[in-house]
Amino acid sequence: MILINEFLPNPTGSDTDGEWIELFNAGAAPQDITGWALTAGAKAKFVFPKTVMQGEGYLVVHRKQSKLTLRNTDETVSLYDRNGDQIDTSSFVGTAPEGKSWSRTGGSEDSVHSFMFVVPTPGEANKISGVASLIENVYPLNAPLNTAITGGEIIFLAFAAAAVIASLVLYVAIKNEYLNDIFFSKY
Repeated sequence: MILINEFLPNPTGSDTDGEWIELFNAGAAPQDITGWALTAGAKAKFVFPKTVMQGEGYLVVHRKQSKLTLRNTDETVSLYDRNGDQIDTSSFVGTAPEGKSWSRTGGSEDSVHSFMFVVPTPGEANKISGVASLIENVYPLNAPLNTAITGGEIIFLAFAAAAVIASLVLYVAIKNEYLNDIFFSKY
C-alpha cells in the first residue's frame, strides 16, 4: 500500500524549490508506480515516470522534479494509480506553519488518515513527539470542522427544550403545596 506520508507546503524562507511530497510503501514488496499521479490543489498534476518504490521505503518528490506548487493555506494532496483511482489523499485547513511538514501520525505504517504539522523528516519515518501532539492540531481526513445545523434540527431542539421546561414546571407545581392549590384546586 502506497501512502502520502508527509509534505512540506511552507519551507523556511523562500518557497522556491523547497517544497516536497513524501510517499511511503507500507508493504514489504517493491511497488511499480509508473504512470501513477500526484495532484496538489485543483489542477496541478505530476505523473510518475518509470518508478519502483522499495518495500517499506520512502520516495521524496521535490517541487523542482514535479512542478507541483503546494499552497501554504488550505491544501490537498492526492495520489492516483495508473487507472485514475484515488489511492490516498491528505488535506489541511488553515495556514501551514513555516518550516513544518504535514505528517502522518502514528508512524509511517499507520493507514489512519490523521496528520499534524511537525519537524520535517524527508526520506525517513515521521517523528511525532508526545509534546508535539499536545501542541499541534490533528485534522482527521474528511472530518467536518464546521457542521451546518438544519432548520429541522433547530425546531427539534426547541421542542425538546420546551418539553423539559414544561415537565420541570409541572413537577414543581405538583410538589409545591401553594402552587398545587392554585393550579389544580377544584373550586
